Amino acid sequence: WEEVFIDCHERGVITSLDPNIRPALIADRESYLERFERMAAHADIIKLSDEDFAWLYPGIEPEKALDHLAGIAGDSLIVLTSGEGGSHGLSLTASAPCPVYPARKLIDTVGAGDTFMASMLAWLNENEFTARQDIVTLDQSGLLAMLRWASRAASLNCERPGCNPPYTAEIHP
Repeated sequence: WEEVFIDCHERGVITSLDPNIRPALIADRESYLERFERMAAHADIIKLSDEDFAWLYPGIEPEKALDHLAGIAGDSLIVLTSGEGGSHGLSLTASAPCPVYPARKLIDTVGAGDTFMASMLAWLNENEFTARQDIVTLDQSGLLAMLRWASRAASLNCERPGCNPPYTAEIHP
């Protein structure tokens, strides 16, 4: 998978990385970290949860997470999600925190992170941010609009049992 990912990036294909770490399934933490960092260096879009980051980099302050990832990834759009704490995006030109979009009634958080990531990708596509340079240089208003969209989608997913992402029409307020 790593070789295919790097090859795609080098051929100009937009690459996104959401490690969705499950520590109980990882036998060799160091090898996993090394592979993650090699792939992050070839990712145009990286989304990590605060839990993913804490497992990858224990002891690094959450406030420094985005800067740390930017130092590894270089030219990437980086998003850190923090559950009820909202999300934060970082491009080469802007930084934007986004509060969580509250669920009307929390039913299940399964799939919230995957829905967030998929919704980010859908927002980028729908708003015609389909070139690498456009994605990694999103301005603050673009970052915030993308994060709000993804937050709303994840919230709607949490109002349902299991991973059950909303349709596009449901995300519009």
